[in-house]
Amino acid sequence: MHLGNSLSALLDGSARLTLLPRGEDYIITMPYAHCKGILLGTLTMEMGGEVYLKCEKTGYRADLEFKLKVSSSLTKTKS
Repeated sequence: MHLGNSLSALLDGSARLTLLPRGEDYIITMPYAHCKGILLGTLTMEMGGEVYLKCEKTGYRADLEFKLKVSSSLTKTKS
């Protein structure tokens, strides 16, 4: 059941992480932000989606997936 009490925002762009002692630059993509409880309840924010970290110099790459928690209202069963 959707009550219009949440929103998601796509974060565009990327960030750069530099490890100075190693001379490595890592590009990091952004996940999306999901906010619940905008009007009612407790305001919470979670990050979701797929992100990668990549270093051109070394070729290292890590793929991460952030999963949102399942809403308790969706997991309750009727007796």
